[in-house]
Amino acid sequence: MERFGYLSFRFLILIFKFIPFWMLYLLSDFLYFVFFYIVKYRKDVVFSNLRNSFPKKSEEEIYKIAKGFYHNLSD
Repeated sequence: MERFGYLSFRFLILIFKFIPFWMLYLLSDFLYFVFFYIVKYRKDVVFSNLRNSFPKKSEEEIYKIAKGFYHNLSD
């Protein structure tokens, strides 16, 4: 089983090695859209933590910070 995981990882590296950067950035932007709007990956936890960390920030500012977090996550 470990060998399968290793070979899968090596195959992914081989694929990503030949993809140009502009295509990787498109993939990253697509993943941001999927994480933030479709899957909503840990969205409640992220917003809760941001509200607790920045109690004086408005909801709009927290929303912008959360979107930035998801962009960094997908990159």
